[in-house]
Amino acid sequence: SPTPPSLNIQRTTTNTVVVSWPAAATGFVLQQNTNGVSSVNWSNVTSGIQNDGTTQTLNINPPTANRFYRLFKP
Repeated sequence: SPTPPSLNIQRTTTNTVVVSWPAAATGFVLQQNTNGVSSVNWSNVTSGIQNDGTTQTLNINPPTANRFYRLFKP
């Protein structure tokens, strides 16, 4: 089976966070939650994702609490 795509998370110099992954990773959905990686409370990110044909990107103003992200293939 193919290797799952990597999710990249980087903080910028303007105090935002960029979450990105390969655009070729079709069938995967970006999900988030605030309760930790073992939580069952994951929700799909439904807006703000940009796709330039090579990379899918979500720009985030850092929240005041922890937020966790994952790529999920339903």
